[in-house]
Amino acid sequence: MHVERVAVADAERAAKAARLARATASEAERRTALDRVTRILRSLVLYYLPDPDAVDRALTR
Repeated sequence: MHVERVAVADAERAAKAARLARATASEAERRTALDRVTRILRSLVLYYLPDPDAVDRALTR
């Protein structure tokens, strides 16, 4: 994925949180990580990605 230089750190944090959401066995930790991913993606306003609310469904399949 390509993002502007000013957004790289945020994109990396979103990716890290997404990996945590996929890997954790704790439902509370997964929910927190997914919420963080959604917040970060919304702040980045990446028009070419699906709606951040779809993150839950995409990561938990």
